[in-house]
Amino acid sequence: MRDLKQLERKRLLKEIEYVKSDLEYRSEVVREADGEFMKSLGSMLESNPRLKELFDKTISLKIEEMVAKKAIEAPQAEPEIREETEYDRKIRRAYRDIAKKTHPDRVIDKKMNDIYILAGSMYDSKDVIGIMSICETLGIEYEIGEEEGELLRGQLESMKERIAFMEATFAWKWYHEEDESARNKMLLEYIKSKII
Repeated sequence: MRDLKQLERKRLLKEIEYVKSDLEYRSEVVREADGEFMKSLGSMLESNPRLKELFDKTISLKIEEMVAKKAIEAPQAEPEIREETEYDRKIRRAYRDIAKKTHPDRVIDKKMNDIYILAGSMYDSKDVIGIMSICETLGIEYEIGEEEGELLRGQLESMKERIAFMEATFAWKWYHEEDESARNKMLLEYIKSKII
């Protein structure tokens, strides 16, 4: 049964690593697509001054509404200080085990020292997936309890949802469209969605 749990843990971590790299790739594509999309949008609006005036006016009004809404919202309460949980202790133990194998005072190996630095930043940012992946790489035993398993599955689903959201944006669809007339139609649809 323990071997089956280890295999499930490895499978989950590999899937998370894959989806995380896919998310990073798609984020880069979206950054590039957004820039090109906005540049083409600007060109289209410049060629139609009346449409540009209406678009700019509508966007300005929406921005003013958002600023006014933020100004009247109640200030956020200070975050509640919580006590350390068993989950937090497991992560700290895993980080310490990593540090024992990779700390520059113990090991003279640039690769291991880089892993130490990476693990430190992951620990500080509470990147459980990263810590577990490093443990897996270094052969450090750790257990994933039900709470951690649910957290990992939740993070995996969240990354998949972000990818689906990116692929649904105007910029993504526009960027991947090869037909210029279809691209122009998408730009007009975008303008229409912002004006109406």
